[in-house]
Amino acid sequence: MSRVVYFSTPRNAGKNTLDELFKEAKKEERKDRALAVSIRLEALAIHITKEGMSGTEAAELLRREAIRFENESQELH
Repeated sequence: MSRVVYFSTPRNAGKNTLDELFKEAKKEERKDRALAVSIRLEALAIHITKEGMSGTEAAELLRREAIRFENESQELH
């Protein structure tokens, strides 16, 4: 999920105003990421249940998903 955020600040806005805008943007980004993870975990739970996976199979699926998240994180740095 990505969202474009536009900021408009007066020319004489101080550093504190800009800091607050960045804090708010970070907060919104964290909320969006948490929602994305929550949706993905729910989808995995549904898949595990539908397929009648054993605990071992479910654990392996979760391991693969963790690797996917780790790789995505490394791509962003």
